[in-house]
Amino acid sequence: MRLVLESILLHNFKSYKGTHHIKNIDKSFTAIVGPNGSGKSNVIDSILFVLGFRAKKMRQSTITDLIYKDEKRESECWVELIFNKFRIKRSSNSKYYIDDKERTSAEVIKLMMDEGVDMEHNRFLILQGEIESIAMMKPKEGLLVFLEDIIGTSVLKNQIEEKQKEIEESSRKIEEIKTTLAFVKKDFDHAEELKNENENALKKRVEYLSMKVENREVKKELLRREIQRMKESKESLEEEMEELKSKNEETRKIFAVYEEKYKKVKKELNGKEEAFLAAKREFKQAERQKELQKREEEKRKKLQKQKEEERKRREMKKQEIEGMKKEMQENEEELKEMEESRKVKAGKLAKEEKKIKKGDLKILKEKEDFLMKLLDKKAKISHERSKLKVEIEIKSKEIERLNKSVAPKREKIRSSENSVREKIRSSENSLSLLEEKYAALEKDISLTQKELQKRKNTFQEATQKKEMDKREEEMMRHFKGVPGVLGRLMDVGRISPEYDTALRTACSRLNNIIVDTTATADKVMEIIKKKNIPRSTVIVLEKMKPIPKLEKQRYLFEMVECKEEMKKVFYFALSDTLVCEDLKEAEALAFSGSTRRRVVTVDGKLIEKSGVMTGGRGRVKSYEEIEKSLRKMEEMREEIGQEISEIQENRKRELVEREVEKLEKEIQEIKKKEACAEKDASEDEHAFEETKKQIGEIKARMVDGNIRDLQTDLKIIEEKIEILENRNQEIKIQIAVFNDKEEEVVEEEEVIVEHNSTFESIASRFKEIQEEYNNLLSIFKDVQDEMNSSKKKMGENYHNEIDKKNKLEDLEEKMVDLEEKMNLLDVSKILQEIEELLGISKRYQLSIEKKENHLENILENMADEDLKDFLLKKKAPSVQFDLNQSVFEDYLSIKETYSKAKEDSVRITDNHKSLRSHLESLKNQRYDIFMAGFTQVSTYLKEIYKALTYGGNAQLELVDYLDPFSEGIVLAVMPPKKCWKNVSNLSGGEKTLSSLSLIFALHKFKPSPFYVMDEIDAALDYRNVCIISNYLKEMTKNSQFIVISLRNDMFEKSNSILGVYKTHNISKFLMINIKEIQKML
Repeated sequence: MRLVLESILLHNFKSYKGTHHIKNIDKSFTAIVGPNGSGKSNVIDSILFVLGFRAKKMRQSTITDLIYKDEKRESECWVELIFNKFRIKRSSNSKYYIDDKERTSAEVIKLMMDEGVDMEHNRFLILQGEIESIAMMKPKEGLLVFLEDIIGTSVLKNQIEEKQKEIEESSRKIEEIKTTLAFVKKDFDHAEELKNENENALKKRVEYLSMKVENREVKKELLRREIQRMKESKESLEEEMEELKSKNEETRKIFAVYEEKYKKVKKELNGKEEAFLAAKREFKQAERQKELQKREEEKRKKLQKQKEEERKRREMKKQEIEGMKKEMQENEEELKEMEESRKVKAGKLAKEEKKIKKGDLKILKEKEDFLMKLLDKKAKISHERSKLKVEIEIKSKEIERLNKSVAPKREKIRSSENSVREKIRSSENSLSLLEEKYAALEKDISLTQKELQKRKNTFQEATQKKEMDKREEEMMRHFKGVPGVLGRLMDVGRISPEYDTALRTACSRLNNIIVDTTATADKVMEIIKKKNIPRSTVIVLEKMKPIPKLEKQRYLFEMVECKEEMKKVFYFALSDTLVCEDLKEAEALAFSGSTRRRVVTVDGKLIEKSGVMTGGRGRVKSYEEIEKSLRKMEEMREEIGQEISEIQENRKRELVEREVEKLEKEIQEIKKKEACAEKDASEDEHAFEETKKQIGEIKARMVDGNIRDLQTDLKIIEEKIEILENRNQEIKIQIAVFNDKEEEVVEEEEVIVEHNSTFESIASRFKEIQEEYNNLLSIFKDVQDEMNSSKKKMGENYHNEIDKKNKLEDLEEKMVDLEEKMNLLDVSKILQEIEELLGISKRYQLSIEKKENHLENILENMADEDLKDFLLKKKAPSVQFDLNQSVFEDYLSIKETYSKAKEDSVRITDNHKSLRSHLESLKNQRYDIFMAGFTQVSTYLKEIYKALTYGGNAQLELVDYLDPFSEGIVLAVMPPKKCWKNVSNLSGGEKTLSSLSLIFALHKFKPSPFYVMDEIDAALDYRNVCIISNYLKEMTKNSQFIVISLRNDMFEKSNSILGVYKTHNISKFLMINIKEIQKML
């Protein structure tokens, strides 16, 4: 809910004596009217009084001058504003009350500002005579400050000024600390030089001593290794001797075992010699029997084959016997059935002799039924014959119709039948290809039409661009002779034709005007306004920043040939845009690395940093050739269409011929069916006559037929019984023969098995004797070889044992000598001296370190040859010196002072950088917020001025486009049907309209809950008063307006009128609600 002023209480305020209550102030639009001097402005002064304004704002010198004056002097005055949310009161003694509670003026101001009332810049208040001064404000000290206050960047301006002061102070401190640091550094360098000399001497002494220790350690290491190797050799020899002793003992034991085994095997071999010779004789006898074995083998194979064949015959016989048994069983069952059937037939024969007449009648009835079926079948055949005749007639008519449809072309087809059929067959094969070709041609035509339209559009764009360039050139003629105008950006440089397309694609500022200074830019803008020339962008050369340090890349601005001073202008227009040959390289450059780049190809394809890609502006080609190829494609489409139609027509004629042939075949089939039906009918007729004849015969021999049949059946059954009995007897004989042959086969198999067993026994016994003899002979040879080998080893081991014992005694003597030499290499005194020198180094923070541990780690991993080389290289002369410790103490003292100075310098420098960074951030923040508000206010101003003047134009302009805060802002106005003018050159009414447009634009940007205006329409004519009053009426929808006006076109638009008049030197008023009066009327 917005704040609304509902009523005002005045007591002895200015011309209002006593207490007055102005009620029912409209929440939208209230007009105050009355003659001059009646006290209209005093109503507005009462509002200002409560809101804390000074007396001078209310046209008085002091607060006491606001008290009503007459013969009887009043002691005080007060005013109370009654809002819809709270009440504020102020007395002449400057006491403030909010809802009857005493408050300070600051609290009142804060309360109003919280409700959106601008108490700092008083935009809600426009007093008499102030309206024109708004538009006449100076660019920097006036309009810029005014807009900054409204937009809210004035707070940042104060912060920026404070930061600038801090930076100046910081710069002064930096200079001071630099001077101090330089002085201290000089002393420090001298002390460091003396310290380094002493430190180097100390270091050399320590290095000499360390080297001496290292040499002794290396020698000790070499001796230790030699002793170690001897110990290892000694241990190895001792182990080898123990091993030799053990081996000799084992060899003796093994020799004894082999010797015992040799005797035993030799004894066994002698015992088995006779058996071996007998086995040898038997082996020879077995060889002689090889031929017999072969014969036995052949016989065995033959027996095996016979056995297999006999087995198969037996299997078949078994199956045959099983079948015979089954057959015999079935025959016996059939015999039983035959016997029973014979009995039944015999019984029936006796009965039939009694029922002869009854049986004959039954057969007669069956024949008559068959005769009726033949009559029905004859009727069906007759119906089918008529149906086939109708179908033949229909098919004939269809053939006649098809013949008529092709009659005109039949002769032509017959004359060229072979060629046509060949063409149809080839066309069948190529029809699908033609259809595919036709579809592809249709697609090409569509793509060509699209390409043609695209080229036309490109041609039109190029034509428009050419006309625009021509207009730009004509516009530049207006600036000829103006000093400082250097021309358009495209005029101050040249580029190779290879990169022309890339430049035109990537640079949108080629038509921008280049000037040398800001003053020249102002002259150019004045010429544009005066001559009503289309607006253009101006680039000021002196405001251009130098080109920063760039990476080694192929930048587009470097391809432009121009003066050195113009390079930074082209960099400003193109920034760090790269140029390359093709799109693939462009994508690699644009998206490689963490930072994206703007890249353009030589054919005009542009990739922005955002990743958006746009097409090139290549050379515009003529589209007449495309139209020509399009017409050719359409002609080809017609030709292919005609060819396809012809093929389809030929196919259609062939289909008609096929249909005729098909119908003729169907007629032939129907005729065949008809002939078959005739034949069936003839046969049925013959069967009918035969049946009639049989019926007559049956009637003639009805007397004795059944009896004869029964006797015949009985005789047949008896014959079958005799046959089955004979068959059963044959089967029994065959089964007996099969059983005898089965026994013979079993006996033959037993003989074969016995023969095989004897043969295998002889072969097995021969093999066992042969293997036993070979094994025994092999064992004897192995034992003899092993015994000889053991004897040889025993002799070798004995000689080795004697050699090892001699070597071990020599090693023990050498180890004693080496240990005595190693004890002489003592380094304890040298290490003591090094420790003392290192203590001095540590006390004065010198860079001298102990290397003993490092050497020990190295020696463990060095080879013997490397250690010997180390001894040769590490030979240094002895170093003696006098140590001056005061040099180190002076150095430490000066170093501490120098370090402190450096820390102060770093701290102050870092603080300076932080202040500069914060300042830059504040400036950017101020610029962003101000430009956003400035653009919005300027847009509102243009819209409102155009609405108020019906076609005029007005806008806020930056004097310096690169820095809006350096030169300020100007209000440029172009009244309807006039050129651009400065506000100072406008008439009074035009100034008022310009100021009101700006006020209304600021209201739209930052609304206030209520406004107080004093005769803002004084300088306006009738027409403009109507326009302003109507616009005010629209604005009252979301704000409250209290306006003093003497123009009926203004106050008649209000919702209520406060009429003020004066009698007896006392102001009085009358509130009129126009809506209520209109209802009464």
